[in-house]
Amino acid sequence: MRIIALIFYNIFFPILFIFYLPVFITKLVKRGDFKEDFWERFGFFSASKKKDLKRLQNPIWIHAVSVGETIAALSFLRGWNKKDPDLNFVLSTTTSTAQKIAKKQSPANVIPIYCPIDFFICVLSTLNALKPQMLIIFEVEVWPNLIVLTAWRKIKLALVNCRMSDKSAQGYSRHRWFFNHIFSRFSLICTQTEEDACRIKSIIGDKPYIKVCNTMKFDQVTDSQSDSISSPIDTVFPDKNRLIFIAGSTHPGEEVIMVKAFKSLVVDFPSLNFILAPRHAERTYEVEKILKKEDMDYVLLTELKESLKNVNSAISKEIINQGKAKRKVLLVNTTGDLMGLFAVSDIVFMGKSLCGVKGGHNIIEPAIYGKPVIFGSNMDNFRQVVKIFKDNKAAVEVKNEQEFCRTLRRLLSDPAERECLSRISREVVEKNRGAINKTIDLLRGNND
Repeated sequence: MRIIALIFYNIFFPILFIFYLPVFITKLVKRGDFKEDFWERFGFFSASKKKDLKRLQNPIWIHAVSVGETIAALSFLRGWNKKDPDLNFVLSTTTSTAQKIAKKQSPANVIPIYCPIDFFICVLSTLNALKPQMLIIFEVEVWPNLIVLTAWRKIKLALVNCRMSDKSAQGYSRHRWFFNHIFSRFSLICTQTEEDACRIKSIIGDKPYIKVCNTMKFDQVTDSQSDSISSPIDTVFPDKNRLIFIAGSTHPGEEVIMVKAFKSLVVDFPSLNFILAPRHAERTYEVEKILKKEDMDYVLLTELKESLKNVNSAISKEIINQGKAKRKVLLVNTTGDLMGLFAVSDIVFMGKSLCGVKGGHNIIEPAIYGKPVIFGSNMDNFRQVVKIFKDNKAAVEVKNEQEFCRTLRRLLSDPAERECLSRISREVVEKNRGAINKTIDLLRGNND
């Protein structure tokens, strides 16, 4: 029955993909990612990439889907490097934004690639090129061909930092006859919470290789991003007594709220500056229109960085002079700078959580730097993390635009409350560290 299901899956997958292909290509062109490495999605690698992969000896293949998983995977890789510096890794991503971060921040012994689409020819071609000793999948990226064909090659499989929603668990459980076989291919499953472990057990039963390790996102490693970003920030916001509010990873609808709130508050708090960082850089033009409509003077981060490279250019002098004139808004149109920007900010709002936008983003990232964090009530993807922060009164949840504006005003008015939130948020991070080391130790034992 399972074999028949896989056969039908491989018959219908390419047909469905062909219908989806125009949307897929449109997204790539829009994001400027229709490049040579696009073909890695189909299991084809450039000559130079093949040469790099061939040099690896039994690498460990780590797959992370999007930006959040990739950042966690990079911290995980750095931790494993310290324990086993002779190991080699391949880090695959699904989204182009995550791939940019992987290429920019991967250690020297890590080769970033795109994960192949889940058609058996593409998966087999990638496995032939990589020849991994183990495939480690972050969170729950369950692609039947990728998992079944990897196991068929006698390559060990692990699912780490795993979280599963109630809805996903119900879906997998309804088709347990099929997904029991898929999830049983893993020799190790490390979940974020006991609840996640119970959801996995509802599919495959209570297995000894299901371990609760907490979320790796508390273990994220801070790097030198804050050093590299401090010079541009000092240029555009030169006031020594400045306050910086950042709205990070925002989605459509949230930017309007953030811009209007800042426009209102800067009248009463003249030292306030604003960094607006949409989740997807390709939305820059859309966000610029919002700023222009509100008559907000802003500078793009790419322009600011370029100006510092060419300090004698006319554009550079103009931007620097505008900074001295206290330009108040920085619009982030780059990938991979957000953590550094959190480090130099004073108050943080995390997007995809307000104005009907659902799912949330990782509030641990700014808390690593001990920042006061505001987030909306739509944080379904981070329920356990939110519970930890709320139980410790380490961040502030808001339900709507009015509550957000009142909260931001209160924090700007009360340095003592900001300081208290900063201290507690950092303490929460420190208390909950350890998932990476625990997972690595389990994987090393599993890999013997």
